[in-house]
Amino acid sequence: MDAAHDGRADSTAPARWIERRLIGRALREWESLRGERSLPSCLEFDNAALINHKANVFVVEIGARESEDWIVRAGRQFIDALALNPVGRRAVEVLPSAERRLSYCQTVVRFQKPIADVGRFTNIRGDDVWYRCILLPTASNGTQVNYVVGAFSYKFAH
Repeated sequence: MDAAHDGRADSTAPARWIERRLIGRALREWESLRGERSLPSCLEFDNAALINHKANVFVVEIGARESEDWIVRAGRQFIDALALNPVGRRAVEVLPSAERRLSYCQTVVRFQKPIADVGRFTNIRGDDVWYRCILLPTASNGTQVNYVVGAFSYKFAH
């Protein structure tokens, strides 16, 4: 098995493998952090292995309804793909899935399970962006989702 498939980091691997591995690592980290609980805490991600990829991570604070979900943290890769800093903005206005009129954050809250998303969007500069993302529910009290951690990778379409 080559490094592109075995989960080891390899800076020479094609971008498509790095993207897949990021999503897989994020999901494995979420599973590891939650252990026997239903949901891990968002704070646990700050000291977790995924922190090595914090440029690819964003965090959404969950409100009572979709219009009250706010981006509270965003890594450089997420900012670069969007071509704007989304911190302090409503998630429904900036998440790539919103362009397709999909609201994955509230779905993650409802089902309390991770959801992966793959797609394409046009950022505010007019760049076509292909992306992969996984949204991971977290809960301070172990039962009620109050933050969603996203792991995001992208490439510009040519």
